[in-house]
Amino acid sequence: MHVPDTPNSDLAFACMHGWPEVVGEALHESAAANPINGWDTMIANEAAFIARTRFVRRNMSLAFEEVDTDEEVEVGKADPSDPDYERLLRPAELVQVAKKRRRVLDVHDVPLDRRGEFVEIADSDQASAHLLGFAALLDIRNILVCRDKRKLVLHVPDKLLTAELGRGSHNQFVGDCVERLRGCLGEVTLNGVPEVDSNAFEYFERKMEISTPQAEALGLPKRGRIEPFEAIPVGTLALLGGEVELPPYGEYVADYWNGESSAPGKWFGSVLYRVPNPFQ
Repeated sequence: MHVPDTPNSDLAFACMHGWPEVVGEALHESAAANPINGWDTMIANEAAFIARTRFVRRNMSLAFEEVDTDEEVEVGKADPSDPDYERLLRPAELVQVAKKRRRVLDVHDVPLDRRGEFVEIADSDQASAHLLGFAALLDIRNILVCRDKRKLVLHVPDKLLTAELGRGSHNQFVGDCVERLRGCLGEVTLNGVPEVDSNAFEYFERKMEISTPQAEALGLPKRGRIEPFEAIPVGTLALLGGEVELPPYGEYVADYWNGESSAPGKWFGSVLYRVPNPFQ
């Protein structure tokens, strides 16, 4: 892992899911050609990035639960060819790097337009509404509250958030995403993270993910496409309730419900549940 000799106070991780996350790669290349004042960018999963795949052995975005976050590691020594690189070695490095920065933005993307975008923050007492200023600068109003300890955001809750940007089904919005990211990061350097009203956002929690085989077994593709953050019909929820135990019916919405993914043929979509503003 390249570690800047004189690191800036803020950091953007790119390509946690390797090469398919083209927005992070484009931001990294843009920053290399034209540095963003106050910010470094770093390829998170170098093994997958080199292999030009989503991951090599392990989905690294879900590999942080096993990391000893109190253990000091020598950053930059993890070998991308090591079998434990994505499971333990690289996640431990990323936690160490993030803890030493003032603010960290973990950049991801989805093959959708802006309707599918969201920012993910930790469900933690250490998480601050102050981080919502990043979402405002990126013009994102949907916030996912994360309780999944496998994710990085739970291990650096006071300074890190994840942004899922819409690259478009044919990567047609990558340039727009990079422009917004550069504008956001530059504004933070100049004027800090803006104070925002936490009531200006919509909050959700991910309840379940649906693989393509599960979806096909339940007949979900035949029920048609559901747009991002659009309500899931009660009849469809009834089908899902037979597969996975869900809380009493409330306002459930779809996250990416079209069967397309950067991991083709494996992931159909997921179910989100509207939750109250956690900052009140």
